[in-house]
Amino acid sequence: MPKIGVSKPYVAQYAWNGSAVTYSNGQLIAKAAEFSTTINPANNNNFYADNAVSESDTEFSNGSGQMTVDDLLADPAKFIYGLEQTQYTPSGGGSSPVQINQYNNAMTSPYCGLGVIIKIKNNNVTKWRGVILNKVQFTVPSESVQTQGQTINWQTTPIPFTILRDDTTKQGWMKDGTFESEDAALTWIKSVLTPVAEE
Repeated sequence: MPKIGVSKPYVAQYAWNGSAVTYSNGQLIAKAAEFSTTINPANNNNFYADNAVSESDTEFSNGSGQMTVDDLLADPAKFIYGLEQTQYTPSGGGSSPVQINQYNNAMTSPYCGLGVIIKIKNNNVTKWRGVILNKVQFTVPSESVQTQGQTINWQTTPIPFTILRDDTTKQGWMKDGTFESEDAALTWIKSVLTPVAEE
């Protein structure tokens, strides 16, 4: 089915308690612009017999990906990168306090579960594919920005991540399902990645 869109990047903190994977503090972190993954199978794991490849192992080895979003604000950045945060209060009054993220040796990017919704179309019917990567770790990206000219050049924020196997016996790394609506796909993602209480 052709892919025609991506939305609702949803992240939760991953934990392994020795017998099960759990997620906590699930949250939408931004608005999605792009999403991509690269999956690396086990390399050159072929069995030869009668002078030819008789068996081949293509199981998942590792992977990487990038999620491009409209912007990554202070609190979501603190969450996915494990940052310390301080508060700055402008002098003179009238201005709200500003959260300042500290990028330093104390930061520890946590393992997370990551969900997105991919909009697809087949035979003129639109559906939504919910995708969950069981265990990822985000990396602070490089940054490139252009000055504003006569017209606005919309610029986005790329967020690279590493895809890992989870700690279960089957060492899962992804799950997905196709839904009749975006809301249904998001409800499933939240049911797995344990949302925070909503207003």
